[in-house]
Amino acid sequence: MLVVTTVHYQSYSDHIKTDVRLAKFSLSNLQLNSNKQVVNLAKIHLKNSAIEVFVQRDEKLSNANVTEGIVWPQWQINVNKISLLNDSFTFRSSTRKDKPNTFNPEHPVLTAVNLEAKNVQYKPEELRALFQSLSFKERSNFKLNNLGFELNLRPKLLTL
Repeated sequence: MLVVTTVHYQSYSDHIKTDVRLAKFSLSNLQLNSNKQVVNLAKIHLKNSAIEVFVQRDEKLSNANVTEGIVWPQWQINVNKISLLNDSFTFRSSTRKDKPNTFNPEHPVLTAVNLEAKNVQYKPEELRALFQSLSFKERSNFKLNNLGFELNLRPKLLTL
């Protein structure tokens, strides 16, 4: 278990800066087979933590109408349970100022994130999970309370 840990990461070539503050983070029963590229976990738990990612866009690429697809890592990951409690996530791809009470897709900020998920299975080009409960508040004052759903994501299919 990690308690009160801070990580700073910066990739100059990818224009990515990440700040992570983990108040409480734990993994249970991690099994890693790097030859077969398989990860199995009993539980991932994150509590009272904050993750911030800033991606500086390259204006040359954004003006060229480049369409990027999802790059599916060639690993298989199985997690029995994921539990997030009172966490926050920030993603920023712009330095423009935000308007109060307005959603900015280039700078979403999720706070009070609570999540209970089980049977999370990832393999190349497919993600499946059962979300028992998902709650959060977005900086624009949008709130989501206790959403439950089953997720199936493939390259051309999203089922909830």
